[in-house]
Amino acid sequence: GQGPMPLSGQEPMHLSGQELMFQSAGNPVLQSGGDSVSSSGEESKFQSVDEAKFHSFDESKFRPVDEVKFHLIDAAKLHDVDEPKLNPKEEAKFRSVGGPTFHSVNEWKFSSLGEPNVHSVGGPTLESTGDPSFHSAGHPKFYSAGETNFHPAGETNFHPAGDTNFHTADNTNFHPAGDANLQPAVDTNFHSAGDTN
Repeated sequence: GQGPMPLSGQEPMHLSGQELMFQSAGNPVLQSGGDSVSSSGEESKFQSVDEAKFHSFDESKFRPVDEVKFHLIDAAKLHDVDEPKLNPKEEAKFRSVGGPTFHSVNEWKFSSLGEPNVHSVGGPTLESTGDPSFHSAGHPKFYSAGETNFHPAGETNFHPAGDTNFHTADNTNFHPAGDANLQPAVDTNFHSAGDTN
């Protein structure tokens, strides 16, 4: 009979024709079974040249130049230029009373009005008195006993006593004037050495 050939009979013709020609044209190395050619060619070129160039050259260029530039130049530009431009709008939104912000009166907030610290007693804040949270009595915590800031006694902190948020009225950044970044030069994190958090 002249009936149509079974599908299984057509598949080998199809694979050895258009499809295999497409695959071999797109990936001649893979079709010829020459993975070693690919490794010693494009792949090894990428690994031995481009990657080494990235790690040996670009990274070393980044650390001595760009990092110093960040701390000495960009940080100063951030505090002197960018932050005054940022804060009039951002702080208005940040400190808005009654809105869904950190400092709103009726929302979850960092500090209640009149309290120079991060939590209000008994309020719907980051912690309430007696909870095992950020600085309950007897817990390793943000505050040490009697402290009202993130740093231990003697440390300049995120906000001086009497201020209810991260910013002071005359200083438009997270840390007091004279400091180049969020932590002092001798400190390796937000807390001073000897603090447990």
